[in-house]
Amino acid sequence: MQAVEWAKRYFHLRKAGHAGTLDPLATGLLLVAAEEETRHIPELQAQEKEYYALVILGYRTWSDDAEFPPEPVKAPSPLSMAERESLLRAFIGEILQRPPTFSALKVQGRRAYRMARKGHPVELPPPSCPYLHD
Repeated sequence: MQAVEWAKRYFHLRKAGHAGTLDPLATGLLLVAAEEETRHIPELQAQEKEYYALVILGYRTWSDDAEFPPEPVKAPSPLSMAERESLLRAFIGEILQRPPTFSALKVQGRRAYRMARKGHPVELPPPSCPYLHD
C-alpha cells in the first residue's frame, strides 16, 4: 500500500490500487492501476505469472526462505533410476503450489508471515487458479 499511496500523491490520483502483494523478502513487479482502470485489477491478478528462484541444495531454513540462517540437512540415501522417475512424475503438469507459512497472504485479517514470526504458523491451502479448468 505504500507504493499505491506514493503513486496517488506523485500523480495526483483520486483512486489507485495494486494487483498482488509481495512478501517482505520478495522482489518483483508491482502492478498499480489508476482511476477507472482499477476495475481491471482482478483480471491482472488472474494472469499467469513466472517465478525465478535460487535453490541451494543440502540446507533448509525455519521460514523456507532467506529470512533465517540456513541449517544443513542430512544427505538422503541414493535413489535408483526407477525411484527418481517415479518421484519426478509428481512434477508433471499443472501444480497448485501451497503458499509458505511466511507468506503475505492474510488469514483472518492478519498476514501469515506476521503470525509465523510470533510462533503461530498457519498451514495455507493451495490457492484456486481461475485459469485452470477441470
